[in-house]
Amino acid sequence: MVGPAVKREAVAHLRAVMGLSERRACQIVAIDRTTVR
Repeated sequence: MVGPAVKREAVAHLRAVMGLSERRACQIVAIDRTTVR
């Protein structure tokens, strides 16, 4: 199981590399947006 910190890093990576929105990146990683903010 992956913790929230790793998922936050994954969201940041998707946003930086692929130019995705925060909402879309969170959907892909399966993390709630409030956890990322």
